[in-house]
Amino acid sequence: MKLSLLTSLLALSASVFADDSAVAGDAGDVEEREIVTDPNFVPTPEKPFNFAIDYVISFKEDEVSSQIDDLLNGETIELSYKFKNLEPTEVSVVGVGGELLDPVTGLNMANITASQIGPVSVLNNQTAAFTQRVGINLEPGKYLLVPAIYVVYQDQFMLLGSVNKIVNVVEPKISFFNPQLILAELILLASIAGIGYFLYTTFAASYLAGILPESLLPVDKKKKKASKSPKNEIKEQATQSNIESWLPDSHKNLTKKSKKKL
Repeated sequence: MKLSLLTSLLALSASVFADDSAVAGDAGDVEEREIVTDPNFVPTPEKPFNFAIDYVISFKEDEVSSQIDDLLNGETIELSYKFKNLEPTEVSVVGVGGELLDPVTGLNMANITASQIGPVSVLNNQTAAFTQRVGINLEPGKYLLVPAIYVVYQDQFMLLGSVNKIVNVVEPKISFFNPQLILAELILLASIAGIGYFLYTTFAASYLAGILPESLLPVDKKKKKASKSPKNEIKEQATQSNIESWLPDSHKNLTKKSKKKL
């Protein structure tokens, strides 16, 4: 991915060179601008050219106090850049990238996907503005944000940096009204209700039917208990026997004859 991106950026830089040549051919038609430089600037190996590059994390960073709010995992942040050119000739910004480092060890924890922009041409003593979107998908913790700006200057493709900033990544707080949370709660309640009903019908119902008074049983349990109870049949047979025991023999014979006729 890095190789393909570098190839595309190099191709873009080649087109920038061609554009610069065309502009140079028409230089006689353009009124000369006053060149503004910083006489106090001293080139160093770390900063050989006088480019002032600054940025803020939009909606997260206070531009006055430089305090940065926590970055939420899963969100996309935006870096807003200001690029000022204090070199005598034009520079073209062609891409942005970067990385996130461990602030203690300096180890690379994640790469910021490089993306092509522009090219944005910045003349002497001019300031250009551009943005970079960065998706946050990291383990919670502190990281050192290290931006990278790709430019073409004096027919050279180069990588520039800016101020590194400490950012803190946290997990987003889940709202009680979050649809995913509500769905999970409904599934949990339905599961508990299903398990409770299964346990009641399998174990508790038969157990309670044997120990609870009939008045406290559900209607269907009363019917089942009544239909399955052999004591009622015994009581009916005993009552019938008691009635027949005191009837006269003539009445018993009469009853038997009437049953035969029927």
